[in-house]
Amino acid sequence: LKDQHGNHFPVQITEGAFGPEMLSMIPLGPLECVSLETYDTPVSGSYWEINEKVLDNGLLRAELDDRGNIKRLCLNGKFVDLGGVLCQAMVNSFPLDGPCNIQILESGPVRAQISVNIESSLGLFRMSYELYAHEDFIRVSAFWSNKEQALVIDHATSYRRAPLSCAGEMAPWCVEQAANAFVSHPSIQHACHWARLGEYSSQRGFSVASEWPMDISAHAGHLRVHVKQSARYAIMGGSSKALGNPGRVVQHCTLPGRALGEQPVSPPAFFLSNADDLVPLWIRHAGDNFIEMLLSEQTGQRGKAFLLPVKHGLAQAERIDVNGNSLRPLNVTKEEDGFEIDYQPYEVFLIRWQFC
Repeated sequence: LKDQHGNHFPVQITEGAFGPEMLSMIPLGPLECVSLETYDTPVSGSYWEINEKVLDNGLLRAELDDRGNIKRLCLNGKFVDLGGVLCQAMVNSFPLDGPCNIQILESGPVRAQISVNIESSLGLFRMSYELYAHEDFIRVSAFWSNKEQALVIDHATSYRRAPLSCAGEMAPWCVEQAANAFVSHPSIQHACHWARLGEYSSQRGFSVASEWPMDISAHAGHLRVHVKQSARYAIMGGSSKALGNPGRVVQHCTLPGRALGEQPVSPPAFFLSNADDLVPLWIRHAGDNFIEMLLSEQTGQRGKAFLLPVKHGLAQAERIDVNGNSLRPLNVTKEEDGFEIDYQPYEVFLIRWQFC
């Protein structure tokens, strides 16, 4: 495909619910529309290495063992600190038995997918790994056939003493985990959209993130996802850029694509700079060229972001309360090309601005 700017994008033919579908990855700016047309010349994409043991897009590399568990995870040439294997299905603290079948479902150039099927004596377990081009995290989908038997997916890390950080719809919280593997099982954290083991100061750790609420527990460096029948989440670790803000990964997994229809082509209206710690929970048009946005800081960081227009200038910008009443204006940047957004750890706040 080719867009109105002359950029080229590879296309992958996949099997959809109603027949063949085209899959492509196209970047979109805020409030941006893109027009596309076919392009017959082959387009270069990401580097791929896909087989029953390896899932690699040139940025992230996952190596599997004979049971479909991830035994090594590498990002940008650096291995993630693991204390065992990742994505190991367990019942009553024991790995599932029975024959295991690993199959390649897709092999790029946009998405690769590997499925793992285990026919145990307790039930059928199915899991798939999805990796998209240019992404530094893996999406995991799991299904468990035995509704009467609880199953957990275990991720063994080396972060035995790090606190467990969790977040639901908005506010995050922290839970201490036991460093002793022989201590009784920890309490389960319910309705989590993401969970993380590791210290934010070192920018290293391991996280899981999902668009659906999950039940999470952590014990002696083992982060566990409790599965009643099915689960879908993303895993990230090491120095992954996604690890720094798992809340944005949740949003990315929730809205994998957009249907634009016959919209006129327009440039992005604005962008947020230096806002890697912030999660935009929603945005809406409030009339008279006013835009309102709800922002959340979920990683315990303090900082300053910038609201910058792309084409049209900003007449004013301010913080508001839930009723739309003005609290205080935002400071203008030194270059007078936008506004400064100061935020505190774990803060949830509303801003409103008006285009000229």
